[in-house]
Parts: sequence; structure tokens; C-alpha cells
Amino acid sequence: MEGYLCHLLEKVHDAPPANSKFKTRETTTFVAPASSGRKTFVKSAEFSHLAKDSFPKAERQKIWVKWVAPTDGWFKLNTDGSCLGNPGSMATAGIIRDHHGNWVSGFSKQLGFGTSLKAELCAIALGIKLAKDLACRKLVVESDSLSAVKLLFENYSCNSHTSGALIQFCRSTLPDFSEVQVCHTLREGNMCADALAKHANLSSDAWKVYDTLPGFLRSCFFADHVGISHVREASVL
Repeated sequence: MEGYLCHLLEKVHDAPPANSKFKTRETTTFVAPASSGRKTFVKSAEFSHLAKDSFPKAERQKIWVKWVAPTDGWFKLNTDGSCLGNPGSMATAGIIRDHHGNWVSGFSKQLGFGTSLKAELCAIALGIKLAKDLACRKLVVESDSLSAVKLLFENYSCNSHTSGALIQFCRSTLPDFSEVQVCHTLREGNMCADALAKHANLSSDAWKVYDTLPGFLRSCFFADHVGISHVREASVL
């Protein structure tokens, strides 16, 4: 699988068709024209300086976050990338579960030196390839990297991005599922994938597929399985 994916990534160049059938719950993206970049930055800095006392300060509020199983007949892929420094040593991981929250499969891979965003995109690419191989026709993809999720849906050619091949692979593979959703989740809802990615960064295994639940993930996995929530502080106005 690893070699097949690498082969595909070397070949892709063009953006996907505009009518691709996959979607995301994170749909709002703001992109400034490249020619106005410096002017926009300066005006933004001036506005921030002049108006910083004109807006109410955001308050910190505790919210509860947990992993949620997909609906009946769907599978959920949680992915995460680990980077020791940015850039630094990269690793990636993903976990596939069914609508009962049962383990279906998982993977991890060391990636060498790179950025955290590249690790996140690699995790999504490898995860959807594994899900496709396992015939998961209806798939929810969750990543705690909002930047990675948005890159899959921004309207520009992949050739302009340093990870363009990974982005194009994801864009061209997602429509192969009968139904698919790509969503951003908070870290507390992605803890099993996070733990697996961190383990991969400290492991000597270049590539590993987990057909059964590994022992070091048991406590995290069963916490998700029974619906344990984790507290997180969020800013609210």
C-alpha cells in the first residue's frame, strides 16, 4: 500500500473537478488576493492596534469534548500527524472504527523530516487509502488540523502548494466513496489517533498496520468507546 500511494503521489498534478461530491463541515475560508498581501497585512496591523480596546475581551469557558461514533452503516477515520519540532521528525497515524465504536483497523508511519502540516496531510492520504482498500463505502474523516481540512477544499491548483501532490491525492480519492464527510475535530476528540502518532514518532517501525487494537491504546480506546468527555478551555465573547 505504501509503495502504491507513493507512486500515485508522484503522478498527480491537476486540481479535481469543480463538482466533486465530497464535502466538509468547515466551509468558511477567507483568501486575500496575492497582490494585496502586504497592504492587507499593514492595514490589518493598524486596525488591530487602533481598535484593540474597542472590542470586548474573549472570556475563557470550559467545554466538554468526546469522540462520537458515526451513524449506522458508516465508518469513521481519525487521523493525526506528529512532528517533533516544526519542521522536525514526522510521523503519522490513523484509526478506523465502525458505528458501534469497534476497532476496524489502524496504521502508523514514520515520515522523516518535515512540517506538521505535511504530517497531517499524509495521515489523511494514508487513512483514506486504507479505508478504500477495506471497502468502507461511507466514511467520516476527522482531523484536528483545521489547516489540513481546509486545504482539501480551497479552490486553487495543487501545483502552487509544497504538499500539492498529497492534497491532489486526497481530492481525487475522496469521490471514490459512495458518501464521505471530512470534518475538523478538536484534539480532545482525536486522542487515540494522537497517541498512535506520537508512539510512531518514537518507534522503529517505518510502516505498520494494526488489524487489532494495540495494547498501549487500550485505555484511550475504551475511554472513547464508553463516551468519556474531556474538558477544554475555549474563548467565547
